Amino acid sequence: MDCVENILRIAKEKKYTNKMLCEILNKNPSYITDWKNGKSKPKADEIVLLAEIFKVSTDFLLTGRIIKNNSDEEQEILNMYNSLTYENKIIAKHEIKKLVQEQKLREEHPKSSA
Repeated sequence: MDCVENILRIAKEKKYTNKMLCEILNKNPSYITDWKNGKSKPKADEIVLLAEIFKVSTDFLLTGRIIKNNSDEEQEILNMYNSLTYENKIIAKHEIKKLVQEQKLREEHPKSSA
């Protein structure tokens, strides 16, 4: 989906009419129609404003996907991974897969306490 489709879908879900969108954006009533017909696209500041009103991210309006923000710890791990050589990235990926498999096994077959 493109940005216009995302905006219109969310607006509909949140019960905003085209007229209401035009009032929010301080535009004439044909403005949204021009979006629909491909004559124009929303401007960056309009996307930001609509994201705030709809309580979604601008990424979501632009792509339709939820972009997860990483925690500080996750970002630190990503930064460390990104600093590795290609060969070490392969090793790291292998080790992480091994840890995940071991964890799954432990969860599936917990040791019984006597």
